[in-house]
Amino acid sequence: MSDWLIPSQIASLCGSVVLVVVFASLFARDRKPHLALWAWCWAFYALCFALALTAAAFPRVGALLSARELSLVVSSLLLVAGGHAFVGRKLPKSWLALALLAALWAPLALSTGALPHLLPVYLFHALAAITTGLLILRATEFYAFGRYLTGGILILWGLHRANYPLLASSPEIASWGFLLGAFFSFASAGGIILIHFARTCDAAEDSLRLSQTLLDAIADPLVLLSADLRVQWSNQGAWRHLSPALETPAGRRCYELWRGREEPCRPCPARRSFDTGASADLQLGTADGRNWAVRAFPVPGKAPGKVAGVILHFEDQAPKRESSRQAQLAALGELSAGVAHEINNPINGIINYAELLGDTLPPAGSEAELARRIGSEAERIATIVRNLLRFARDSREDKEPVLLYEILLDTLVLFEAQLRRHGVETLIDMAPDLPAVRVHPQQIQQVFLNLLSNALFALNEKFATGAAGKQIEISATRIEEGDQALLRTCIRDRGAGIAPEHLAKVMNPFFTTKPPGKGTGLGLSISHGIVRDHGGRLAIESRPGEWTCVTLDLPCA
Repeated sequence: MSDWLIPSQIASLCGSVVLVVVFASLFARDRKPHLALWAWCWAFYALCFALALTAAAFPRVGALLSARELSLVVSSLLLVAGGHAFVGRKLPKSWLALALLAALWAPLALSTGALPHLLPVYLFHALAAITTGLLILRATEFYAFGRYLTGGILILWGLHRANYPLLASSPEIASWGFLLGAFFSFASAGGIILIHFARTCDAAEDSLRLSQTLLDAIADPLVLLSADLRVQWSNQGAWRHLSPALETPAGRRCYELWRGREEPCRPCPARRSFDTGASADLQLGTADGRNWAVRAFPVPGKAPGKVAGVILHFEDQAPKRESSRQAQLAALGELSAGVAHEINNPINGIINYAELLGDTLPPAGSEAELARRIGSEAERIATIVRNLLRFARDSREDKEPVLLYEILLDTLVLFEAQLRRHGVETLIDMAPDLPAVRVHPQQIQQVFLNLLSNALFALNEKFATGAAGKQIEISATRIEEGDQALLRTCIRDRGAGIAPEHLAKVMNPFFTTKPPGKGTGLGLSISHGIVRDHGGRLAIESRPGEWTCVTLDLPCA
């Protein structure tokens, strides 16, 4: 045996064992079938060299050579099976038949000489390597450099294995042929590992993009903090709701961003999560007047008990409070409807009795006039009750074309007593030929009630009861915007006005400039939502100390 052969076989054996460890480690982490197949492939390939070295030590044991050839057949079959699994295909059964034929040939041809003995097994191995290379070359989902490199080397390795039995008989080139085969073997394995890592990186990037898209689709702000309370990552909701003036909040400390502080808040839910490894809660108010329920969730680190980061989830409390307020308003509406029905029956009786009393009295007498006044006031009460019933009616009915003037008059009937008690004069300038609007009448009536209530409060802030100038001016006109006709209603009061720093916030839920107990901060927010749902808009202009004008635009029917 040549002097170079045994050292070369030992080196190849050691290299193959290293590849077995690499593929087995990758399989233990990623649990991919092709990694397990290739780990066994190089395990049997290492066994070939071990058996070759053993046969060299015991040349009279011919079974060792047959075992070596059988190991090469199994290694070749596992190589091509791993290639099919790598590209997501099933191994054809013809490969099992070819492997069986090659395995049967080895012991049968043991006595026929070196060339007939080796050639079928090496041809099978060559076919397996070339097929695996072609499978990888055709897998266009892999990145091009790794695919061409690995596929090309596998094909060259296969071509080399096909003529290796012929080259081995020539001592001049046998050593170089063995070295070239070892190079192709390890280069093929390295290329396969390279492609695996590239595909793993692509899958991780795809997963990251998908996760980012899903988290950006969540409207609530989500923020990841490091141990020094710096923002490491945030979704679009955090940028949109908490840091709209910044291109990205990343790298900034949370207490600097949302509290304008130079030191952490006390208590700090994120700090508590880092210290305890448990979730923590905090109520946070931001500069725009909104209240947030903040919950901190610890992100487990690699070491047990360690916290790698903390995720903050911000939940706006306005929708919950508004929902609760709407439920209260709905319950109040049902109660009002019940009370109105109870009032309606005796009022009808009063009206009937007043008419009967008037009919029995002399028309010119003071008693008849008193009866008529009783009937007139009772009719006014009945009108108020009808409007209250209409206002409390379920708002889920379909929109209908109505005259806005009629809705306004119905609203003034409900609000007239308050305006009269505070000495407020109402001036209406609405032409009778204005077009109708398609709306929910009771919802628009709710808008008018909110706007009139705000105007009355502003007038009382500026004027004493009965003072000159306590007026609410209501006007309406038809306007055109592009190809859409709108009915614009303006409600103007000469009250205290709104400060410029408050004007942009007055439609935010729960923002109010009224003293505690005088307002909820929901009136304009609800009104804005109603008008928006009708395809209209609500705008407010004001000059502090002089006037406020609310403009309501609704599409014409």
